Amino acid sequence: MSDEQQTLGTLEGLRSKIDEVDRGIAALLEERMDLALQIGQVKAREGLPVYHPEREHSVISRIVEHFHAGHFPLDSAKRIYTEIVGACRDAQRALRVAYLGPHATYSHMALERRFGGSALAIPQETIADVFSAVISQNADCGVVPVENSNEGSVAHTLDLLAEGRVHVIGEVLQPVHHCLLSTQTTMDRIRRVLAHPQALAQCRRWISRNLPHATVVETSSNGKAAEIAASEDGSAAIAARIAARLYRLNLLAESIEDNADNITRFFIIGAKPTMPTGKDRTSLVIAVKDRPGILHDLLDVFARRGINMSRIESRPSRIKAWEYVFFVDVDGHAQVSPLSDALSELDAHVRTLRVIGSYPRSED
Repeated sequence: MSDEQQTLGTLEGLRSKIDEVDRGIAALLEERMDLALQIGQVKAREGLPVYHPEREHSVISRIVEHFHAGHFPLDSAKRIYTEIVGACRDAQRALRVAYLGPHATYSHMALERRFGGSALAIPQETIADVFSAVISQNADCGVVPVENSNEGSVAHTLDLLAEGRVHVIGEVLQPVHHCLLSTQTTMDRIRRVLAHPQALAQCRRWISRNLPHATVVETSSNGKAAEIAASEDGSAAIAARIAARLYRLNLLAESIEDNADNITRFFIIGAKPTMPTGKDRTSLVIAVKDRPGILHDLLDVFARRGINMSRIESRPSRIKAWEYVFFVDVDGHAQVSPLSDALSELDAHVRTLRVIGSYPRSED
């Protein structure tokens, strides 16, 4: 037998084993789907919601742990299992998810990152519309941007969260890489640059250097900017790369954000709070009493218990002039000690304390 024949024989043997493994995977996926459908029948009978964020988080985290010692990329394993879990969930009933549309926005990408491609994505014109869709039960949950690693918080989202009409039930960290898209083929023909204000701020220096004479125009979303640019000669949109394909635009430049380490954090909002998973984060809105040392006392409540605070910022209360509320993120679940003890103690130091949500921490 020649070396070539021996090599072919080895390849065929290995490929035959892969085919056998694939048949086993397919059979197991069918078995998993059958079990998911049975669970769906129980949920329907008991009036339980289709989506349980804490359960899905635990399932995916546990499965991904099995890959740590092998060669399979962890990020790929997570994406694959997100799709598997999503397909099984949506076979029970399609999950309706509202987001800041249109298609091809970073909100849309964050939605698919969390729920997979099988969820029913419902685009909304504004962030307020996403909240309204969840509150009115026209959507099971919503995806809203809350902060960017470079530009800070999305004030409108924080103000709506402070109203306390929804719960934060999850978070998604979505990498952001902006592209310049247009029907034109060269940048010297660009007269207008359109994008969401956050995207424009994240690309401020690049625009100044490369398109100093272009008029900058704010839009409700980057997807909307791409939609407009597709119908206007001389206009360009700052948007995700996938928008080029959706709106049939030319890619004039990519990764034009001023800081390459650019990540947007999104909240998943829903009508009901989540149960503890053991790897949780809690978001709070706190209106403090106006007296010296109040901020120190607030921080000390968490510090004495060894509770990590990952974020604190102030916003006008919108109730009384020069009165402020604090938005705080801390590790732990509001129903579990030591955080539950800390929240009880805080009542003596603050005017209002509201738990916006306790939810599984993102592991992206």
